Order: sequence, then structure tokens, then C-alpha cells
Amino acid sequence: MNWQNNGFAAPHQALIPAEVKAQIHELLLRLGWVSLAGAMARISNRIGLTIKPVILADGRNAIEVDNDRSYRIVSNLIGQVSS
Repeated sequence: MNWQNNGFAAPHQALIPAEVKAQIHELLLRLGWVSLAGAMARISNRIGLTIKPVILADGRNAIEVDNDRSYRIVSNLIGQVSS
């Protein structure tokens, strides 16, 4: 039995943690070695889902608010920007 049949990652993939892979993808993107569409395609292939970037004209729309603390911080920041 080999690694392809038993559900384990390939030997060269098993040594790299997911966080490091994400950092590698980000580095490739920042250095311009892969386009945004190319980066999304690489990630899509790896996780088996289709991921497409959404580019917004105003960066304030992309802020993630998932709890009361982050909501207060974002509210203050947006209030400072718009004043």
C-alpha cells in the first residue's frame, strides 16, 4: 500500500503545516510570482472548492466583524475616517 491509497498526505506534503502553506501562497502573491486568480485557483484545487476573489473599491467593506470587541474597534476606525 502506498500513500495514495491510505488517505495520508504525500511524504513531501506531510512535512509542511497548513499555516506555512498559506504563508507561501501569500508570499508568491506579494512577490508577483502568481496572479490573484492563479493563487485562488491553487487554493481551490487544494481544498476542492471554487474560490474567486471579490475586489471592492472601498476597503472598509472588507473588514471582518465577528464579535462585539471587533465591532467597537471597526466602528471607531470608520468614524475617524469619515469625520
